[in-house]
Amino acid sequence: MFWVLVFIVVASAVAYAVSRQRNAGVAVQAEYERIKRTDPDSTLAQLGPNEFEVTFNDAARRQKALRRNLTLTGMPVFFAGMIGGGLIGALLFGIEDDGLVGFMICMFAGAGIATAWMMKREKEKLPGILDIMRERVG
Repeated sequence: MFWVLVFIVVASAVAYAVSRQRNAGVAVQAEYERIKRTDPDSTLAQLGPNEFEVTFNDAARRQKALRRNLTLTGMPVFFAGMIGGGLIGALLFGIEDDGLVGFMICMFAGAGIATAWMMKREKEKLPGILDIMRERVG
C-alpha cells in the first residue's frame, strides 16, 4: 500500500512538471505572436518561432542570474535591518521574558523593511526579459 502511495505522488509530480513546461512553451509562443502582431518591424519579430523561444529561454536564464546577484548584494542590507531592528527592540523592550515578543517584532520589522527596500531596488534595476532579448539580438 505504501508503494502505491509513493507511486501516485511521484506520478503526480512528473505530470505537474510536464504540464508547467508545456504551458511555458505556449506562453512564449503567444508572446512571439503578440510581438509579430503589434510590432512587425521589431528585431524580435524577425526571428523565427524556434529562434525566438531559444532566445527567450536564454534571456530568462540571464534575468534569473541577474536577480540572484542583486539578491546576494542586498543580503548585507537585510542583515543590517534585522540587527538594527533587534537592537532597537532590545533597547525598547529588553531581551528578558517580558520583552521578548516586542524584541522579536522589532527584529522582524527591521528585516521586513530591508526586504521591501531590496525588492524595490531589484524592480528598478532588473531589466525585463524582452529588454534582454532586444539587447542580445541587436
